[in-house]
Amino acid sequence: MFVDFEALPENARVWVYQAGRDLSETEQARVLDFLTRAVDSWVTHGMPMRGSVKILFNRMLVLAADTGFQNPSGCSIDSSTGWLQELGRAMGLNFFDRSIGYFEDEKLNFFSVFDAKKQVSGGSIRPDTPIINLQVNTVNDLENALVVPASESFLSRYFSTVESR
Repeated sequence: MFVDFEALPENARVWVYQAGRDLSETEQARVLDFLTRAVDSWVTHGMPMRGSVKILFNRMLVLAADTGFQNPSGCSIDSSTGWLQELGRAMGLNFFDRSIGYFEDEKLNFFSVFDAKKQVSGGSIRPDTPIINLQVNTVNDLENALVVPASESFLSRYFSTVESR
């Protein structure tokens, strides 16, 4: 059953998916329409789930499930990734992009995860650079830890390498 995102409790589980590029307003409407209908009929072991979806930064899809209402199972999580695969095929998009998002002068930029060490060692990413943290797990995390300094992200290991030179 679909509910407004704001109606979800802070401990609701979230999954953040990232499109390979920014979505137009028309594409965002299409994504939200498709996922709203999918979430509205989302089930786990035959029992309805309570969930929601929203788009952030014109690129990131946040799917959420109220675990206090019904805990998602592996099969229900698999079905949700299937929705994004189906939608991606229909729209010619990849919703499983793992590029690293960072803010520079309030503009959101991206680089390949494979270039992370180079971005840090080259000075493009500094310890205080705001990074998108795709590893958030709850609505509370989404609200409080979606954007973190690079030094508090997985990139922190590269700063110690740079500093030891």
